[in-house]
Amino acid sequence: MKIYQIIVLMMLLVFMTGCASTNNVEKTTDDSKTPTQVPAAKKDLASILDNMAKYSADYTITSKKENSVTKATLTYALPKFAMSTSIPEGDVKMIFDGTSIITCTNMENIWGCYKMTADKPESIKITESLKSGASKATIVGTCKQAGESGTKYQVDSDSVTSTVCFTNDGIILEMNNAETDMVATRVSRSVSDSDFTPPATPKDISSMFPNGVKQ
Repeated sequence: MKIYQIIVLMMLLVFMTGCASTNNVEKTTDDSKTPTQVPAAKKDLASILDNMAKYSADYTITSKKENSVTKATLTYALPKFAMSTSIPEGDVKMIFDGTSIITCTNMENIWGCYKMTADKPESIKITESLKSGASKATIVGTCKQAGESGTKYQVDSDSVTSTVCFTNDGIILEMNNAETDMVATRVSRSVSDSDFTPPATPKDISSMFPNGVKQ
């Protein structure tokens, strides 16, 4: 996978959060052939997005189109979040500081970082969409990943269907859509300020994107 494809993938994933519902339904999960009671989400979507836990998690990301697997670390301390990964060409780190995206690459042991004004996170757009009724989230089961348990939702938005699995305090355990599968392999509720510190002084290139970075 080319370096620019990795960066685009990271930008999309960093902005993605899932959706919640408050209904109890009975489903058969992949872990058992017997029906199990799916726990209701502790909070609705707006509450989850407003009060997501600070956490860091490792993920395995499978690109269905590329037929490739990438390992990445995603860190949340809203409004800040970050994502980092290693690829054959080097290391890549993406940081959102609340108003800007900082993208850094490490090629031949030299870090270079660029800063751009960013559009509002997709989580805010999803919240607005659900409140207006334009999007819908439905409980479809449960999941267990990285020693954590979560509730799985089917999300229907703009004619696109995906599934996402959240712990009750807002940690993403799984995310699946037509192009990508993402699964957590490690979860930690410990976050450091250094997780959001660029490895080099970023060069501001916002003037090249007068309307900000959009998806």
